[in-house]
Amino acid sequence: MTAPPPIRRRVMPAAVARAGGAVRARLDAMSEYEKSPFTFKDTSPAFLAFLGYLFVIITFRIAVGTQMMVVALFTLPMQRTKIQLPSVVLWTFSMVGWAFFGYGKTVYPDVVLLVMTEFAKICLVVLVTVNVITSRSRLRMLLAIMMIFFFLYPIRGTLQNYIFGETNHGRAIWNGTFSNPNDLAGFCVLQMGVALAVLEVEKSRWLRRLAIACSLLLPLIVILTASRGAFIALVVFLVVSTK
Repeated sequence: MTAPPPIRRRVMPAAVARAGGAVRARLDAMSEYEKSPFTFKDTSPAFLAFLGYLFVIITFRIAVGTQMMVVALFTLPMQRTKIQLPSVVLWTFSMVGWAFFGYGKTVYPDVVLLVMTEFAKICLVVLVTVNVITSRSRLRMLLAIMMIFFFLYPIRGTLQNYIFGETNHGRAIWNGTFSNPNDLAGFCVLQMGVALAVLEVEKSRWLRRLAIACSLLLPLIVILTASRGAFIALVVFLVVSTK
């Protein structure tokens, strides 16, 4: 009696195994991405200092914006990635260089020096921004935190001021940069994009509810500021975003 032939086991091709591993890794990444954005796994000292800077310029609670940006600049080389200099950074610094070139020929040196210094600070903020927002998780955390800061301070403060009659000739205002109704309305239009982005991406129930609240209150504030330019911009934004 002859013995049965041995069972041959099929060996999975290496290409199929690699593809399966890539799919599993992507599914794991998607599962991780659906969790809360505040895991702080993908952070750095420079990124945290940049978040502190955003808190200062949005809330006006403490006047340490320059200090936070200095910390971000000095800790920028500690990141895992190399410092990037995209075209937007090069062009902004080129404008500072051009202003410095003309500084010696102006008849208003004090005014030019002040404006040039402020613009140089903006260039450094741009440099930090493009180098700390280097991943989807960081961008996600940034948008969520910006929305929370804006809701707790400018939105809440503006509505509170309007209810208690603290306005600029009937136009809604808050404090700091937001004490100008037109500036406040312009920032609200920009913040609408952040709120809608959070609403589109986030799965967390409380973040989605906060994004819905911001999406409803921001147009209301634009109307209360009586800024015609911001109202037109808001209408155009809503028309484009709903297509």
